[in-house]
Amino acid sequence: MISAIVMLDSNSNVVADESIWDMYENKKRFKTLINNNTIIVDRKTYDTIPSKLFRNSIVIVLTNNDKLHSEYTDDFANDVKHNH
Repeated sequence: MISAIVMLDSNSNVVADESIWDMYENKKRFKTLINNNTIIVDRKTYDTIPSKLFRNSIVIVLTNNDKLHSEYTDDFANDVKHNH
């Protein structure tokens, strides 16, 4: 099954502000939804989400910048090591 997670504000506009992650309930809900699942996010979205929310998930980050590949792979490996 394929699902999409979209954060909307009270006017049903897509939220593109990283301050959305400052809200505990948003983090808790997102973590519940992605736990033990594979998720696909674009690089800018990945950058705004606290890495600890990705525990127990496989994350595929989409980017067209070849230079970022090893940077994100190394960062993610370090996060996994420190968060498990």
